[in-house]
Amino acid sequence: MQFKAIFRLASLILLILAGFMLLSVVVAFVYRESIRSYVSFLAPMGLSILFFALMSFFTRKERVPHLSMKHGFLLVTVTWLLASSLGSLPYLLSGSIPRFTDAFFEAMAGLTTTGISLIDDPSRVQRSIVFWQSMTHWIGGMGMVVLTVALFPFLGFGGLNLMKAEIPGHEVMKITAKSSGTAKILWGVYFFFTITQIFLLLLGGMTLFDAVNSTFVTVASGGSGGMNQILRIYDSAYIDIVVTVFMLLSGINFQLQYKLLARRFREVYRDTELKVYLGIFFFASLLVGYNLFSKNILPGMGVSLRYAAFQVTSIMSTTGFSIDDYRNWPYFSQFILFILLFIGACSGSSGGGIKVIRIVTMVKMSLNEMRYLIRPRGVFSIFLNDKYLRKNIIYDCSSLVFLYLVIFIIVSFIVTLGGFNLITSMAISIACVCNTGAGFGTLGPDFSYGALPDFITWTLSFAMLIGRLEIYSVLVLLTPSFWKS
Repeated sequence: MQFKAIFRLASLILLILAGFMLLSVVVAFVYRESIRSYVSFLAPMGLSILFFALMSFFTRKERVPHLSMKHGFLLVTVTWLLASSLGSLPYLLSGSIPRFTDAFFEAMAGLTTTGISLIDDPSRVQRSIVFWQSMTHWIGGMGMVVLTVALFPFLGFGGLNLMKAEIPGHEVMKITAKSSGTAKILWGVYFFFTITQIFLLLLGGMTLFDAVNSTFVTVASGGSGGMNQILRIYDSAYIDIVVTVFMLLSGINFQLQYKLLARRFREVYRDTELKVYLGIFFFASLLVGYNLFSKNILPGMGVSLRYAAFQVTSIMSTTGFSIDDYRNWPYFSQFILFILLFIGACSGSSGGGIKVIRIVTMVKMSLNEMRYLIRPRGVFSIFLNDKYLRKNIIYDCSSLVFLYLVIFIIVSFIVTLGGFNLITSMAISIACVCNTGAGFGTLGPDFSYGALPDFITWTLSFAMLIGRLEIYSVLVLLTPSFWKS
């Protein structure tokens, strides 16, 4: 195992993460915050520089090796743990979150784009901290490792393996011949949608600060809890529609986003996962909207559809925003939203959940099994986008769904040890494992995680990491065979 190379690259990624802290320093300067705000970010930056310098010194004679998939799993997991530790320091040093356990949880929730937060009221903390919270979502949405591959082409020999280990989904397709080129394009598309949404929100009357923060958490499918209050304060149909559209876009495969901008509409149209994703969105929005209208929950069908589309998209893309407490909605609507928690967004997007493509694959596999029962001698294959689906991908879908259920049960069990009822424990587990942030029971849109016992907080931090890296990248490190060679 090439530990030296892995930790050297990890130190480089942390250096890049620390570089983003400079933007929070700028925010602190603009809003004339105290010296403590500056120290909260400059100290972690200095620490990351020191770590990088030490790793560079001790590995100065080492060549950058080819990084296998195995190395990718280890590097990505180690990087996310170290990044969450580094990202927790601004919360600690500023006094916004005084305990390391809680600060680590906050940083992990941000980088994994889960969207849950211990900062319920953004007005009680410094604006630089609010900005950093949103920034962690934005960085984690595409992925720190993918950004590093884009910035440093020398990782090209193993860059694709690193991207596969970090980007959620069953497959990462190369857009260009080099993985660094692919990473640059993906980040370019990500940046384009970010700038576009900021501009549109500014047109809707948002302040620059609110527009930037709202956009960061939207395009990353993050949805930090404090943003709910901002959206409710503006109470604008225009802003709600803009956010809904970009939440929907954030749940689409990164490569399809690129093809859409490149006007390769035929390829986009033929994508089965996208069709199902949009179909679920429209059908669920209509059902929930009509249910809200028929029960007189909201005034008029237009308002009902607006709220329904917003909440359906928020849950499905795993953003976790809420402009209304959906726990007060009819049980029929709540049930639909509950189902969407598990389904999640598209493969290769910033969204979490099991992913639409795996649901489609499981449905097709079930139908095939029924055909076998009727015609035992028949030969049946599964096709997606007019391409034969290899058996290893089918097995991957089945095993991953099974592992999701196992981890969901384990995490739920641990949460019940903290004295929570079954429904709330399951809701908390879903919110973390599927990186949705939203939940049911007592876990409403404005639920605070601050009162959780430490052992539950650490469990949920680990659950968020597993959900973001889609289980295998983390759990494979726990197998003895991984460390044998």
